[in-house]
Amino acid sequence: MSSLLRSCKFVRFLAGITRNISYGNGKQDNFDWAVHHNPNVYRGLAIRALATQQVISIRQENTLDKSLRKIDQEARRAGRISKRELDEILDEIKQSRSATSSQSLMVIRFCGSMVPEEHPEVRTKLVQNIWNTLESLGVPMDISHYNALLRVYWENGHQFSPTEFLKQLEKKGIEPNRVTYQRLVAQHCQQGEMDGAARILQIMREKQMPINETVFNALITGHSQNGDMESARGILALMKQAGLEATADTFTALLCGHAKQGDIEAIRAVMADAESQNIEFMNKDILEVVFSLAQAGHQEHVDEMLGFKKSAGFVQDCINTILRLVNIGQEDVGRKLLNVIPLHVRQGPEGPETLPSGTFFVRQLVKAGRPTEKIISICEEMQKSGANPRALYVALETSLNEGNDSVSFELMQKLKEAGEPLRQHYFWPLFLRRQKDNNVKGLCEVLVAMQKLEVPIRGDTLREYVLNSIKADSLGKINLLRSCGVSVGTAAVSVIINLLEEGNLEEAANLAGQVKAQYPFENMKRFLGRAFGQSKNTESLIKMLQCIAASKKDSEDGDSRSNGLIGELLVDSINNLQGSKGETTLKVLKGLVDCGLSINVASAEKLQEMLGSELTAEISEALGQLTSGNLELQPLQLSDLNSTAKLSISSLEQMYETLSARNQPTKIIRKNLLIRYCRSGNLEKAENIKKSLDAENFVHSVGCLALMIELYANHGNIEEALSLKKIIAERDPDIKLDNLKLIRLATAQIKAGRPEGTYRLNSRI
Repeated sequence: MSSLLRSCKFVRFLAGITRNISYGNGKQDNFDWAVHHNPNVYRGLAIRALATQQVISIRQENTLDKSLRKIDQEARRAGRISKRELDEILDEIKQSRSATSSQSLMVIRFCGSMVPEEHPEVRTKLVQNIWNTLESLGVPMDISHYNALLRVYWENGHQFSPTEFLKQLEKKGIEPNRVTYQRLVAQHCQQGEMDGAARILQIMREKQMPINETVFNALITGHSQNGDMESARGILALMKQAGLEATADTFTALLCGHAKQGDIEAIRAVMADAESQNIEFMNKDILEVVFSLAQAGHQEHVDEMLGFKKSAGFVQDCINTILRLVNIGQEDVGRKLLNVIPLHVRQGPEGPETLPSGTFFVRQLVKAGRPTEKIISICEEMQKSGANPRALYVALETSLNEGNDSVSFELMQKLKEAGEPLRQHYFWPLFLRRQKDNNVKGLCEVLVAMQKLEVPIRGDTLREYVLNSIKADSLGKINLLRSCGVSVGTAAVSVIINLLEEGNLEEAANLAGQVKAQYPFENMKRFLGRAFGQSKNTESLIKMLQCIAASKKDSEDGDSRSNGLIGELLVDSINNLQGSKGETTLKVLKGLVDCGLSINVASAEKLQEMLGSELTAEISEALGQLTSGNLELQPLQLSDLNSTAKLSISSLEQMYETLSARNQPTKIIRKNLLIRYCRSGNLEKAENIKKSLDAENFVHSVGCLALMIELYANHGNIEEALSLKKIIAERDPDIKLDNLKLIRLATAQIKAGRPEGTYRLNSRI
């Protein structure tokens, strides 16, 4: 292609195309280039898009019109919009199942460089989704829509076959126009496919379509892609022969070509040439050269380029370039650009204060999936310099919103190491995602991570984000939480409050009777009375109040505070009763007296006032006993839920990992695991646990050693089995193995060809 361009034949070819150029013919294409370099032009685009619809009053404008106007205003203000806004518009189109031709054209045009936060691949997928939706809804689309799609493909660097694209147009009966062919030339040139560009130019010649500056700029880019800068520079001469003057866009294309080669001398020469022709570069032009330098790995020349004269709109142009740089892994260059952006200063109560900067930069680092080490390094640098004191928190918030759990945990660890407090709610987004997927294992992993980071697990977190996803009975839920390192008390109270919230007072009371725990008064007051009002289960209410009183007895509040709390709960519970209250109240009061519970005088007076005419001598007598101070709380017979004997192997393993991570004692857990592994026949895991216990001089019980003998015998390991049998005999000669273990040991010896020894059975089998 380069030789073709330098030949007289091709010069005449291009001259023939451009001889009859009417400069007005290039307005549309020049407009498209202006849009790319000046987002303010989108204002006119929006007006045109809306003007093609029927004239309607502002009150009758539909939601889609308003959404399009909103993103148009955002584009004019900042030169960018977010993918979220486009997703919302797509949802509106799907819900309304309609869009005008003008509306659809505008939406398509926004899916390119106007969304710099997203990777080009994401933007391309978005526009294809929008396109397919529009086609499925039967929205009328003409050549302008296809040209807009071509533009978006070019802005996103999306590779496709121009030949297939033309075939698709032909199949749909749509005639390509000059803009179509010009953009197909640009597509070929972007990929460095100059032969393909020549074929499209030949079609334009046959159709007698003139070419303008846009095509020449694309040819410069195409030669630059192939490293043929001589041919790229030669395009300037061809433009003159065609009667076209090089513009800032032309010189920018040439500068970007030299930037990709890292030729700073050539860049200086081109800029000097442009200056001699009184051509002024816009912010975006120079920043595009900076981007090309960084993309090609020539970061050493970036500083020189940043000394250019800034014009209006520089900050937003710079932000957009930084977002793109982060997406290609050039965040160090992005940091340099960030330092060029002027800091914002406002007048504070104690004088001028600098506002945090670079929040968008930190968020983009996380969204783009940059290495966590790099994110932390940049955040710490920004915090140290004072540019953004909360940079790490910004990164954490973004990673949580983006669902990047590994980054979130590493950032929280870094904050912890820095002495920053970690809050409970930081983990809620992590729970929510797993809750939606019913990922119980994932929920447990987050609980374990919280404990590794030394964040105490509160009951509200368990109730709102964990328990509802666990499909098990109450004890099953408690055991699962225990396996994640949650204390029995915290787990039990959370389950109990959930049961009360569901109105299941009986099961809540039964569970409360099995564990000693501290009950949060406000939550108990909120749900206990309501549950009693629904069930009228006096026995369960009495039991719950007894358990709550027992938990408060040893607390710092003392008996008087405990009596007041029990009294408030009692009043609230009676108040929730519907209809006649007297008989039920008497039954509850007598039960409280039998349990030795006490209430304060204020609560007794409230009850008397509440009962009114239903107040009887028996009720008054019971209230007198409850407020006398002479009652002694009866002790509760609580079950041992703290025992790990009934936990499953998986629960014990999870608990072992959790406690190990927290550097807490694990001997009891390992002892139980050893027994479970022996019974399940898992020799490898049993041996590993036994070795870890032996290293700590743990003394195994005879029963555990007997299980190990049976395990070894079943696996044919006679030496180890006999060794353990000898240890038992040395510890106590009178201890005998049960018959089943003796038979299995003898059978293993026979199979191994070692029938030595005689075993006397303890009884008949």
